[in-house]
This record gives sequence, structure tokens and C-alpha cells, in this order.
Amino acid sequence: MPRPRGWQVAVVFVMIGAGAVFFTAPLVLDGDEAAKTSTITPSEAPSETASETASEVPSEASSEPPSEPPAEEPSPEFLQALPKEVCETVAEETFLKWVPDGTRESYGSAWAGSCGYGGPDGAPYLRLETRLGNTVDGADPVGTTKWSFDQDFQSDSTDKESKTLRLEKAPGLGDDAYRRVFVEPGTSKATVARIELRVQNVIITVAYARPYEGKPEEQVDACLEGAEAVAREALEMYT
Repeated sequence: MPRPRGWQVAVVFVMIGAGAVFFTAPLVLDGDEAAKTSTITPSEAPSETASETASEVPSEASSEPPSEPPAEEPSPEFLQALPKEVCETVAEETFLKWVPDGTRESYGSAWAGSCGYGGPDGAPYLRLETRLGNTVDGADPVGTTKWSFDQDFQSDSTDKESKTLRLEKAPGLGDDAYRRVFVEPGTSKATVARIELRVQNVIITVAYARPYEGKPEEQVDACLEGAEAVAREALEMYT
């Protein structure tokens, strides 16, 4: 069974809809506020006893200035590089559960990577891709990633080459997510489930193809189940 479009090992991670190369930029966060102090003014003149007490040398504890609250480490709102290789974000056992005896194909850089498991033609194929948002010319990483995600959804919504069996939003997966089940054009008899999700400036895409004998609808549930299992496990790295 030929691989679904765009699943070759030599994939170069260039989004068809977005047309952007993905890079990252650091984020500057505001510092902590200064600690607040209070002043107490006595309402009566001090008594003789109080004056004598005031003339005494204060204890070491009372002479120490009030302590400031501990500073908090700022947490970045977007990633500057992938924390791990893509194949390390999902256990191999998870892939092999859905593609028994599959062999691994991988590609990766600091900003994008993929991990796929497949076998000979006619066997299931499962692929995970992860990429970071574009910051070229000082662009906002989260904003450009949202735009890229929306372009992908629009592209899948208007695709006329493949037969779409299901296309819907997928709440509960990151900040944005959708899933699509379709049949690739050509002679390959395979049902493909594709789940794409976004969390901050990270986009995770999972595609799972299974051959069918009768109708492609027979494999819809199995394809979605396998794709979502990998997507949820990969998402744990970024939440």
C-alpha cells in the first residue's frame, strides 16, 4: 500500500498552507514587584518605662530588615526549541500497538521533526510530526502558529482530491484541535485519520492509515482511536 501523500521520510517541514519556515525567539517577561512596607505611628507619648526600654540595645532579631518574598522563576510562554526528538515523546510500545512489527522512520531538527512506523505495502502506517511556530522578522510565535493551524484546517476543509469521511473540531486536545478522516486518491485502499492540535507555539500532527477490504468507513473508528492515542501521549510533553 503506498504511503499517504506527504509521508515520505525525506519530508521537509514546510507547511503548504502557511508557507513559512519555523523558527523561535525568546520572550521577555516583567520582573517581580518591589516588596511593600508599612509604617506604624504611635498615638500617645511614650511613658518613662517605654523610654527606658527604647534606650536599650535592640535584639538582633528586631534589627533585621523585613524579608522580601521569594522571587519566582518566569516561565516562558512559548518554546525556543523542541525539548526532545519526536520519537522520544511517545513510547515505542504505543506505536507498535497500532502498527505491529512496524519499522521506524525518523527525521528531526531543533524546530521540527517526525516519527513514523510502517511496514510493507498493505500494512498500517502511523506518523507523528511536531513543529514550532514561525518568528521571522520578529513575528509573534503564538500568533503565527495559530495562523498556520487555521490554514491547515482551511486546506483540509477545501480538499477536493481526497474523499473526506469526517471533519470536525476536537475539543480537549491542547488549545486548538481538529480531526479528519479521509480516503487517499488512487489505487490504495486505505482509510486515513489525521489529527492536528496546537498548544502555544507547538503544532502536533498525527496520521494513521489502515487498509480496508470492503468500505473505507469500516476503519474510521480504529484509525481515530490510534491517532488520538499517539496525539494525547505526545501532548503530555508540552502541557
